Formats: sequence, structure tokens, C-alpha cells
Amino acid sequence: MDRLPELAVQSRSATLSQTPAAPKSFALLHIPKCAGTSLMDAIALELGPGPRVSGFDRSLFGDFTQFDDIPKMMRSVTYLDPADMPADAATVMGHFAYSTLRGRYPDANLAMFLREPTARLLSHWVYWRSLTWSSLRHWGAAWSARLKLARLPLHDFLLHPDVACQTDNIMTRMLVWPHRLIPDNGFIDPADDAALLAIAAENLQACGFAGMIERGPPVYREFAGWLGIKLDLPTLNPARKMRRAARTQLSTELSPATLALLEARSRIDTRLWRTLAARNMTEADAGDLRKTVILQAVARFSALLT
Repeated sequence: MDRLPELAVQSRSATLSQTPAAPKSFALLHIPKCAGTSLMDAIALELGPGPRVSGFDRSLFGDFTQFDDIPKMMRSVTYLDPADMPADAATVMGHFAYSTLRGRYPDANLAMFLREPTARLLSHWVYWRSLTWSSLRHWGAAWSARLKLARLPLHDFLLHPDVACQTDNIMTRMLVWPHRLIPDNGFIDPADDAALLAIAAENLQACGFAGMIERGPPVYREFAGWLGIKLDLPTLNPARKMRRAARTQLSTELSPATLALLEARSRIDTRLWRTLAARNMTEADAGDLRKTVILQAVARFSALLT
């Protein structure tokens, strides 16, 4: 997992939670590169056997339609229609939009975690860039062609409309999708930011538990207590050391134009993240935390990329 060191300011709670009311099922909305892989594995160990669903819905695929090209293993956990998801699932954890989880499992107790959006986006690019042939082959040629776009310079990757579904304010997208203001291929119009943020914030508020992963161990202890389990988080799915052909100097990648793109692709998510942070810390503290987290991410990914 991409776990960041706990900072002094993190002693102040930045978690939104409501007491579970004996839900019929539990659902985790896993935003890519927001610690979900480690969390899902740990939860699965604690909850034990039972009807369980994991995988993907359409929300992260944009205008992609060549699902028949995806090999059986991954295609079997890619739900193009929420109605195909088992109705009796006790645990649902994966890359599913808020609308999918609420629509298919209206009684589920829903949790999600946010990560500082610029650090999350850098992690996303680094992780995709590190994918080897053995990983890409599970997705088939058509979707792998989009995953391989991370081999472009960061600036070009952030400009590519074919992966905007995962680079352009993904936390907001997963909380709001599907919506007429969210393009299937391309980027959200800044004129629509306020409308989309309002919906995303409302849906975030409706989650039974929402936490900031920057808080480290305390937020997971709170989550475990809220869910009524013990939680021992392993470290899984980290960004890999780069193949020689994929190595680059992050200091060179982060030109002023690229920094502006990082800000643009994270602009709504940053406001959403600050909305959660503001529940328990001052605006100044949230700003300081964000700066520290981004600097830590840049240092970490610089080492991985060279």
C-alpha cells in the first residue's frame, strides 16, 4: 500500500463516520491508489468466508467498449451492468462508483478513503508506468493500450483524453458518475466544478465512514472499531521499481506546465479532500499537510523512477 508517514498534525481527527445500523452488507468504494488493496485484503481476512464481490464497474473505463478483448480472469470481475453483481453479497469491495454500490446494495454500510489528490495522481502514473507485460496481458491488447499511455511523459499522459476517466478528478468522478457533466472521453469543464463538487460532497457525507489515509494508523484503528473488527494491514500493490526503459527524472518531468496540469486534474478532488479535512483541522493545517504529503510523494517517486 502507498502508506505515508504519520505527521504531527494528523493527531487531529479527519474522519467522518456514522454508527452502523446493522447493515445487510458492507461495501468499500475503492478509489485507485487510495490504499484499498491492502485494506480489502485485511478486511477479507477478518470477515472470513461469505458471499463477496470485488472488481470493477464501467466508471473507470470512460468511452472504452472493447470488453470482449479482456481475458476471462479480469472480464469475469468487470460488471458492465450492476444487475450482474450478486444480490446476496455480504461484502462488496472494489473499483465501483457510489451510484453502483448504492443502487445495487442500498442497505449496505458504505466506507471510503480519500488521499491527497496530487500525490494520488502521481502514484497512479508511476504505478501504470511500472506495469510489466505479465501484468498487462491480463487486460488484453485494447485496454492495455490505454494503460501503456503512462509510458508517455507525465505532461502528455495528463493531456490524453483516453485516460481522463482515471486522471481527471477521479474521486469526484467516482462519487458522481454517471452524470451529464462528466465526459466519457475528455476532461471536466471548470464551469461545472461547483455543481459536481456539491454532489460529491453530499455523497461523501452519506457514506457511513470516510477517512483520510494521510492520518496513517489512527484512521485505520478508527475504521476497524467502527466496523467491529481487528485490522492488521499488510503492504500490498506498491509502485514497482521501474524497468530501465521506463525510467525518467521526475525533476525534469515536473515542468511548470506539468505542475499546472497536475493542479487542474486534481482541482475538484482537492476541494473535496479539504472538505473532509476541514471537519477536524484548520484550513492552514490542511494546507500544510497537503504540502508535506506532496513533497513526500515527489521524493518517493523520484527514487522509484530513477
